[in-house]
Amino acid sequence: MRQLAAITTISAVALAAGAGSEPAAAKEYYAGKNITVLVGFSAGGGTDTAARIMTKHFGKYIPGKPGVQVKNMPGAGSIRAHNFTYEKAKPDGFTIMYTPVQFSAQLFEAKGVRFEYGKFSLVGALKGSPFVMFARTDSVPGGLKKPADFINATDVRFAGIRPTVTLDMLGRTSLDLLGMKFTYIPGYRGAAKIRPAIRSGEANAAVHGLVGWRSGVEPTMGKAGIVKALWYYPLKNDRGHFVKSPLIPEMKSFLEIYKEIKGTEPSGPFWDALKLVLDLRGIMTNLFVGPPGMNKEALAALRVGFREMVKDGANIAQQKKSIGFAYKEVPQNTATKFIANLDQTDPKLIEFWKNYIRKATKKKKK
Repeated sequence: MRQLAAITTISAVALAAGAGSEPAAAKEYYAGKNITVLVGFSAGGGTDTAARIMTKHFGKYIPGKPGVQVKNMPGAGSIRAHNFTYEKAKPDGFTIMYTPVQFSAQLFEAKGVRFEYGKFSLVGALKGSPFVMFARTDSVPGGLKKPADFINATDVRFAGIRPTVTLDMLGRTSLDLLGMKFTYIPGYRGAAKIRPAIRSGEANAAVHGLVGWRSGVEPTMGKAGIVKALWYYPLKNDRGHFVKSPLIPEMKSFLEIYKEIKGTEPSGPFWDALKLVLDLRGIMTNLFVGPPGMNKEALAALRVGFREMVKDGANIAQQKKSIGFAYKEVPQNTATKFIANLDQTDPKLIEFWKNYIRKATKKKKK
């Protein structure tokens, strides 16, 4: 894969428009008004939880101090909310979206995608945490005592959302990389809908964001011994090396577990595919965006609010209490350059993923 973070100016103008200091009339623009933040997943999931924490502290820093409310718009792994924000939301600054990055959906031409990240109005970018793979302890004969035991699991039923969602892509490629037989069950409308399926035994393995794991799985099914964390998917540092996450000191990364099981480092086409997905969220993991061509005054005001919200002590404390960590801001120019360079992705890897996604889609139809 070519360097996605290489500096370029392609599409950067669209994302950078509206940057700058707070406009004089911004207070009047938002005073007494309300802003809706769309979340493309069901209430109760990790994305929804994080959004509701942050939006509590967003409005007080936006000039004019508007009210800020979350509205859930689940569907197609957040593609419905993406398309709505891109095509139908008015560019007046009163409707924006909070979402995990779905760069892969655009790159791999997922069904239903009608948006381009380079044309959204970027309010702010965040870097969060790794994703976590977990499984029911009864998925292994005799019980899942330690993560490496999962290689002995029988009848693995991996619960997912959609073949183009990052959670599903990570889970499927890692299971294929380990050479495990499994049944992929897509169609759940977010992590909050997957959890009951795991609890009931309808499925026995899944991937969640750390937010979902910490807030929705670990305190319940984890504490009760119903499930066990298997591994997390590591992110890269600024030098491009996979590093251990300080946010999950009690858990090993997929690379460590793979080496325990196989005795060697991962390699081959599934590893290349998995690395691409990790690279696509290595710089940033979550975004606040508005529709294309957003009112410049509104966009500048929202960016002021975003920057201050991220630094707010109460916001940071609440995130750490609820989800175990706090999201960090990714500089605007860094996020803009990365998004502008999505078209530099290795076409061979894109084709691999398109075929892999089509394969999963065909199986689902059967």
